[in-house]
Amino acid sequence: MPCSGQQMEAGAAEAVVINPEGSIGLRLILSNKGSVSVFLGGKDVMAVSGFELEKKERLELVLKPGDALYAITDEDTTTLHILRI
Repeated sequence: MPCSGQQMEAGAAEAVVINPEGSIGLRLILSNKGSVSVFLGGKDVMAVSGFELEKKERLELVLKPGDALYAITDEDTTTLHILRI
């Protein structure tokens, strides 16, 4: 599978899909380029229950086939840069 990059806006209104359910397994590198934290988790992720990726932080994840990943903020919007490997 070739590498691909993507830029995505995450906000407080509803969680955005970073990796849809049913996807093949892959490695993701996420970089929060915005000015607020983003919270990662399943489709029902909330700021109070998600894994916090603070502003300017980077995270590397390995997802198994079928794993879904969503992002939301608790205020404003933030920009995520995503590298799929």
